Amino acid sequence: MKRVWIIPGMIVVAAVAVTASILWSTRHAWVDGTNDALTQSLGTQSTPRQQTFRGMLAGGTSAIYVEDQPAGSSTVAVGFAVMKDAGFVAIYDGEGGHPGKEIGRSSPLSAGGGEHLTVPTSTPLSGGQIYYAILLDKDGAELADADGNVVLMSFAARAGAEPETGAVQP
Repeated sequence: MKRVWIIPGMIVVAAVAVTASILWSTRHAWVDGTNDALTQSLGTQSTPRQQTFRGMLAGGTSAIYVEDQPAGSSTVAVGFAVMKDAGFVAIYDGEGGHPGKEIGRSSPLSAGGGEHLTVPTSTPLSGGQIYYAILLDKDGAELADADGNVVLMSFAARAGAEPETGAVQP
């Protein structure tokens, strides 16, 4: 008679273990911020780049969103530039892990910024290199957040990169 309960008992224990595992992973996703409204609307995990953009918006009035760009391109596709006052988006090459020389600048942007901007560069983007998109005010000074950090986003030039050209969901 006791053997009859062994298999159903094992099934119950397995079901409880699976349920606990699912609940734990769901709780973990909510706690670490990887399961937010954006993630639910897209049906995918939020990328570090999207999280950085949201952090910029939460910390001030300026933010920029740029995805990796195709190597060899002489333009940079900027997904979003958000700024309180009029200004520009400038593209800098990388120099020792920091912005180096300016290689491109957008046309003037009105207050509020813009979406799906194309910034021409003076030299084609080199594959494997890191570049920086930085927000500038109307006088060409770098915009900073409330903590004094320059508002920028780094991106790589790589073969096969395809920045979003449709509706961007940062």
